[in-house]
Amino acid sequence: MLSLPSATDEERRRCSACESLQQWLTGRGPCLQVADFVPETHPLRPWADTCPWAALVAAVDRAANLALCMVTVAHLLLKPFRTYHPQFGILDLKAYCRGHKYVAETLKLLPQTPEPIVIAQMFDHLAKLGSVHNAEPALNMS
Repeated sequence: MLSLPSATDEERRRCSACESLQQWLTGRGPCLQVADFVPETHPLRPWADTCPWAALVAAVDRAANLALCMVTVAHLLLKPFRTYHPQFGILDLKAYCRGHKYVAETLKLLPQTPEPIVIAQMFDHLAKLGSVHNAEPALNMS
């Protein structure tokens, strides 16, 4: 019969710490101390007790949640464009939004508001400037 070598106390402690980390990442485990993972010889070890780790973890959590929210919003904004232009992507969406902002700011500078047809032409032209996949303009004048 094959027998496995018994784990040392250090190996048991590391295994327990890894299990705790796995539970902590999923939000179901106990709070962990950084000193449990950082070896005593590592340059980060002196900071383990002085840094506000809880605040850092909370900030990373907020940043990750914001990033996921932004991805979700971007995909929701892309849906109407992709029905007519399947290749329309994030860079095209950014160009579209910038074009909209540039037209709005330009219209504020004009002494009188131009006709809606001119505004639509300006918008179509400016929205295409930074786009990757140029789509046909919404208003075709030819």
